[in-house]
Amino acid sequence: MPSDLNLYRELSAPFPSLEALNEAITAFYAELGELRRKYRLLNVTVLVEANLIQSDGTEGSGAARCHFGNEAHQLAMIAQAYGRTKAEWDERLRWLARGG
Repeated sequence: MPSDLNLYRELSAPFPSLEALNEAITAFYAELGELRRKYRLLNVTVLVEANLIQSDGTEGSGAARCHFGNEAHQLAMIAQAYGRTKAEWDERLRWLARGG
């Protein structure tokens, strides 16, 4: 998917607390589960990350993951995605090294 810098900037605004971030992630997973059913997707693995204001008042980030479907497929799906993503990044680096 193409990058949308304005949207990324908007989404970079931190959640006011860990509790607020957890509520958003829980709601996102619930909606994602419904979309999985609607579109009949057998296995779905998702990784999420967002910024938040931590309990000490500093800004940080939080991450979570979730899998819908057969848990036995989760690791293979993540490994396949990692391999594809790494190959894409390696190609970008080679392109840049050639003068991009």
